[in-house]
Amino acid sequence: MSQHFAIYDPGTGRILAVMELANEARAKEQGVYIECTAEVSDDTHFVNLATGRLSKKRAYSYKKVSIPMGIRLVGLPLKTEVSVEGASVHSDSAPTDIVLGKVGEYRISLSGHIDYVDQTLEVTISG
Repeated sequence: MSQHFAIYDPGTGRILAVMELANEARAKEQGVYIECTAEVSDDTHFVNLATGRLSKKRAYSYKKVSIPMGIRLVGLPLKTEVSVEGASVHSDSAPTDIVLGKVGEYRISLSGHIDYVDQTLEVTISG
């Protein structure tokens, strides 16, 4: 009977792969691992290095505020990567203003934190 194992980076807790293997000895061959269920993935879970356990990633929590020709994101975790139209910035303690300069629909990606689910927002800028 096979088991599921999450192979992860011991320095960050990031899950590198989830494998269905015949036994624990096979998991050891792959690297640092933890037993898991088939539902675990690198998109939804990480290994909490402080506890040594799998943890579910959480959703980003922030407030969106319209600004002229853009949007302001308030309350992002520090160093969140905010990407739009091929450009990226990292959030700091101040609100993150994204000025897009022209009317249109845009996709803004939030990523860069092991304990948060990557997210894409769709924003419409109207004159």
